Amino acid sequence: MQPIIQYETGAILFRQLAAAVRQGAPVNEVVDILGRDPDLFRKDQAAIETLSQFLADGVALSSALLQLPELVARETAELIRAGEETGSLSVVFDALADDYMSRSQGRSTLFKASTLPAALLAGIFIITACALIFVIPAFKDVYSTFGADLPAPTMLLIGISDVFVELWWILLPGLVAAIVAYRRGRLPEAWIDALHRAVMSFGFARRYVVTGFVGQLVSWLRIGVLYPAVLSAALAHLRATHRTQVLRLCVDRIRQSLGEGQPLSVALEGVQPLPARLSLMVRLGERMQNVDDVLAQFAELGRNDAEVVLSRFERGLSTVLYILFGLTVGTIVIALYLPIFKLGSVV
Repeated sequence: MQPIIQYETGAILFRQLAAAVRQGAPVNEVVDILGRDPDLFRKDQAAIETLSQFLADGVALSSALLQLPELVARETAELIRAGEETGSLSVVFDALADDYMSRSQGRSTLFKASTLPAALLAGIFIITACALIFVIPAFKDVYSTFGADLPAPTMLLIGISDVFVELWWILLPGLVAAIVAYRRGRLPEAWIDALHRAVMSFGFARRYVVTGFVGQLVSWLRIGVLYPAVLSAALAHLRATHRTQVLRLCVDRIRQSLGEGQPLSVALEGVQPLPARLSLMVRLGERMQNVDDVLAQFAELGRNDAEVVLSRFERGLSTVLYILFGLTVGTIVIALYLPIFKLGSVV
């Protein structure tokens, strides 16, 4: 099950839990108070209230979270358990709060950047639907009196229009259901993987996704450098909270190399789609015995690069949609007017 808790709620929850652990405050009381926040989404509030009930019954936090897959992923609960066992729980909670806040900000930024392209995509869909339902059938009636065979592009367009006119009441709800299922993580993995591969085939989209992922990876690597016992669990959390297969395979390869006892720089070397600079900088850090400082420098470089990547993403997405709009309208117009050129031969 895909966790339903909002990123903002998760950031608040984990930040307060980190403060509670540092101050020695009862965790169950903190969770109970947070569960009463009227500004929380109803589902988030219900999940936190359930967590509070588990804690009040004396269940350990990680064990309680393992029984609440709607609150956090199983791997996230295992990361918290690793923090409990290694005495680094407050650090883990702070890292999770930063992770959730970063994802929240990333989603907000993506929403702002996609507003105009989304409006353009909606316009393309509306224009195409109106043409298929109203315009093309009218041309079909006119062309039926020509007494000549229609060109193949026109016949194909009319065939698509006939299908859409007959089945629009199934196709439109099906599209909405597919979007909702994707957002809730209920589409088949093969479908999600195919969709992500299609998106990642565009260079601007691939770089945007990879830049965000690398930033999260570096944050967890810094935690792992300071607390090696939680590194594997941190990487498992990172893998579980990403749905793009190529990124999951990237994490799997790093975990496998680290499990074989290889240094971090070797584990990162040659792993796609990570930038080669990351492994080189980590190698320098290992030589100078200050890997955390090097990773902090890399993270700073990544934050500076993020603005450029976002700008390119906006321009790239808008360009693709403008091209799609032109191709869609142009194809419909050309296919509809091709028979006009055959009118002279009929007369």
